[in-house]
Amino acid sequence: MKKQENILNIIFALNIFVMCISAYFTVSGVIFMMGHKKTSAPPTATQVREAAPAAKPAEQPAPPPAPAMAEKAAPPAAAEKPSPEPAKEPVKTPEKPQPVKPQPPLAKAAPKKPAFKINSATYMLDDFNSGAANNGLDFETGSVSKYGGTIKYFVYKSNLSEDAGRESSLKMIFNVAGTPKAYVSYFSKMENVDISRYKRIAFDVKGSDGGETFMVSVDDGEKVAKMMLFASRQWRKVVVPFAGLNKKVNLKYFDGGIAIMVENKTANLKEGSIYIDNLTLE
Repeated sequence: MKKQENILNIIFALNIFVMCISAYFTVSGVIFMMGHKKTSAPPTATQVREAAPAAKPAEQPAPPPAPAMAEKAAPPAAAEKPSPEPAKEPVKTPEKPQPVKPQPPLAKAAPKKPAFKINSATYMLDDFNSGAANNGLDFETGSVSKYGGTIKYFVYKSNLSEDAGRESSLKMIFNVAGTPKAYVSYFSKMENVDISRYKRIAFDVKGSDGGETFMVSVDDGEKVAKMMLFASRQWRKVVVPFAGLNKKVNLKYFDGGIAIMVENKTANLKEGSIYIDNLTLE
């Protein structure tokens, strides 16, 4: 019995010990919790943001649908800019009128130099006997060829019976077959000569084949007049009246010359020879 009482006493003592330990821990936990509430700091904004769940972005309301076939509104008209005011011109001080200087009278055109006048009834411009390069008035003679035409000329002396009584003549060998505009001429110049007393030009002519057509050109320095002639196989005298030319020429101040010309457009023979002698003013 005594042994059982001891065991019961031990069990009772253990229960009391356990109860004391439980009470101790209970009181200690309450004191700890109260002290923790007083000493702990409030959470920061960062901690709150981290702890809080991320807020979903607010959905934007969808725009109302545009009405069907709606016309676009015209943009507002741009406001017109005010036009700048015109710049004011500076007021000019009136200038003093300058005295008008008297102008000298206009000089009159100088009168033409009196032309050299030939007084003989007839004048031999060239008989082609001397072979000189100048005519009887001591002016130049020579030839011109254009647009493919060719010419050779020289003083010709003949022993033929048909040329009896002639010392020499001018022989022109021509070719104007090259182009439609081709022409050649032999000229005898006259510069500022008064030949108004004469009525015509005269000379002797013949052709190597006969029937050659050619032109006589009369140039007064401002106008060129022409006349067509022909040659035969025999010598014959031809005349060119000044009044019969296609243009009136100034014989008082004659400042050009006389030429024997062969043109492609008027010549019936495009190549051949023509003989000229005793070129005279009558």
